Amino acid sequence: MGNPMNGDIYEGQLRAGDVSLNKDEADRLKQMIPERRIEELMAKFERQGARAAPSSDDAPSRPMPRYKCHKEVWALKIKAIDKVTPTVEELQRILDSQQESPVFNAAVITPEDEGFAPFGVNQEYITKHAPRVGGYFVVYKDGYKSYSPAQAFEEGYTRM
Repeated sequence: MGNPMNGDIYEGQLRAGDVSLNKDEADRLKQMIPERRIEELMAKFERQGARAAPSSDDAPSRPMPRYKCHKEVWALKIKAIDKVTPTVEELQRILDSQQESPVFNAAVITPEDEGFAPFGVNQEYITKHAPRVGGYFVVYKDGYKSYSPAQAFEEGYTRM
């Protein structure tokens, strides 16, 4: 379905497991803020019963294959997310930098776990993952940083 955080919502029949949308639904979802858009898509997916999209309007759908997670990840529960407003000096440094796409912290995440300091995340992370307080900042073995809502994370992972 693309990345719904970026407004990438496709119409018609999609890959197995995608949420199928008609043009009116897609247009309505594109007008929503990203957080609400994800909630709507998740609810629609649940209503479809985790079934693969049919290949035609009259073709029956069938249950998708099930998988069990067996990955090890590093994660911190999020206590707070504070947006960062750069100072004039920081903005000038960004403008003066020779980097085509300078990276700077757009927000600071405060972990709920004691003994871990707050840390910054860039705008790309915020836009792509839309983290929320109570969810988890997740780092995979290859270094990829992600976000997981609390319920999904806690149902799929056990602390080691």
